[in-house]
Amino acid sequence: MSSHKNSLSTRKDIVFWGSIKDVLFISCAYMTNHLNGFAIRRKQLMPLLLLLQFAPPLMAVSQLFHPSRIQMRWKGADGKPYLYFDAVRNAHPDIRFAMNAGMFTKAYGPVGLYIENGKELRPVKISRNQKVNFGIQPQGVFFIQNGQAAVASIPCKTTGMTYATQSAPMLVINGKINRNLPQGNLIVRNGVGVRKDGKVFFAVKWMRFREFAKFFIDNQCVNALYLDGGVSEKWEKGDLFATNGGPFGPMIVAF
Repeated sequence: MSSHKNSLSTRKDIVFWGSIKDVLFISCAYMTNHLNGFAIRRKQLMPLLLLLQFAPPLMAVSQLFHPSRIQMRWKGADGKPYLYFDAVRNAHPDIRFAMNAGMFTKAYGPVGLYIENGKELRPVKISRNQKVNFGIQPQGVFFIQNGQAAVASIPCKTTGMTYATQSAPMLVINGKINRNLPQGNLIVRNGVGVRKDGKVFFAVKWMRFREFAKFFIDNQCVNALYLDGGVSEKWEKGDLFATNGGPFGPMIVAF
């Protein structure tokens, strides 16, 4: 097995704009993630967060992994969803990175196809309601199969997949921006792409849809899939600013 140094590289692009909006954003983000025991809740802070909709991106984080390091996790030994980064990390101490793995139901289950350790726990779900992100065509799947990673449009053959998560829309198809992508609002988004060299590129950015897709192309991704928006977060070992995130459904993890 290759070392982490050879199989993992990390890139962080962090831009601080030095404005009062940045201070408000950082304060809101901290409170929504760390003051769960107090009366402050996300809905109370939403007006301030909405004021930041039109501010420049505060922070952009991206990671590059070899597919052999990537797995997916949904439920613990008790049969309940992990929900938070610390729960999945406590169960799997060797995890170096975690990110929400796509859209989830009110019960924190996968919305569409989900395969973990070669077992299909949820089937493919076809939606053509283009008023919601999950229905923007084409839908897609990020998967690991035979030690290699891929992002494919639906329909696709799922036999033999070791890990898989369905989401939508596809951001990049064969090196080009998905023509069905709307411009979209400026919100935090996360996605996953696969480069020509086979490595997997994850990103969390405050961007509009088409800008987000271009970001994956700029980072050599041939195909890329949108995972989610508004709730997008990541955890990385050694990151002093990492939060507990969540609650989420399934998560993509890397060792």
